[in-house]
Order: sequence, then structure tokens, then C-alpha cells
Amino acid sequence: GLDWVIENEVHSVTIHCNNLTQEITKQAHEHVIEVIGFGTKSKSGNINLIKKNPDYIQTDNLSSLNTILSE
Repeated sequence: GLDWVIENEVHSVTIHCNNLTQEITKQAHEHVIEVIGFGTKSKSGNINLIKKNPDYIQTDNLSSLNTILSE
């Protein structure tokens, strides 16, 4: 979990999309920790990561992400 991050007052975490959950994001945000999600390569991967509510998304498919966000 995020125990070490919280205890050490880390300000942000970078988590692979397969390991990130909505609950992790919620817990991080409750402690004012920014969440960076990465590892998406497809439109469906970007959609799934958006649903996990990270503050930032790093993707290999930026054009897909831009299209999704502009819809």
C-alpha cells in the first residue's frame, strides 16, 4: 500500500496502470499525494486509466488520450 509513502511525506507516486486502483488513488488524494499513472498503449488502456482518476497520465498513445479527453 501507500504506508511508506504517507509515513515519509512523499508528494507524488508513479504507478503502472496494472497496479493502480481507484482505492489507491483515493487513499493518496486523502493524504494530498499526487498520482501519476503510466503504461497505457491503447485506447482502452487510456480509458481504464482515466477511470482510476490519476492526476497525470503518461501514455504511449497520446493521440488516443487527447481524443478521449476532448469527447
